[in-house]
Amino acid sequence: VFNNGTSPPREGISSADQFRLPVDEGGVYRLNATGGFEPPQRVWSYSRGKELFSFRISGVERLANGNTLICSGDQPWILEVDAQRNVVWETRHRYYGPGDEHLPRFENGAMFRAPGYAPEYFQQDIQAALKGSAGKAPPGAP
Repeated sequence: VFNNGTSPPREGISSADQFRLPVDEGGVYRLNATGGFEPPQRVWSYSRGKELFSFRISGVERLANGNTLICSGDQPWILEVDAQRNVVWETRHRYYGPGDEHLPRFENGAMFRAPGYAPEYFQQDIQAALKGSAGKAPPGAP
C-alpha cells in the first residue's frame, strides 16, 4: 500500500507498507469478542522521510523477484527497493511543458502509477518484430 502520509502522526511522510491482514486459515475475517475486526499488522515499510512525500496519486507493487516498485506520483519518482530496503534502481521524471521549458512541481508530469514488467514480458513482442526481418529495420523505421 502507498501510504500518502497526509494524516497525523506521520503527516508529510509517505511510505510503502505491507500489511498482514487479520484473517483465519480460510482467509475469512472474524469478529473479535467486542464485535469488531482486529487491525492489520504492518510487517514491512519503506520511507525516506520528507524526501518521499506525495499527497495524492502514487502506487506500489510487489515484483516477482520480491522487490518493491514504488511510484511517488507528485515528484514523480520511481524506485525499486529490496526486502532489506536497499535502493536497487530509481529514476525521476522531469517536468516539461510546451517548447520543452521546465515547469514547476505539480503543474505537469505527475504519474498515477508505474507498473513493473519482467524482461520476459517483452520477449514475444521482440521475437515477433524480428521474425522475417533478417536483421533489417522494419519499413518506416529511421
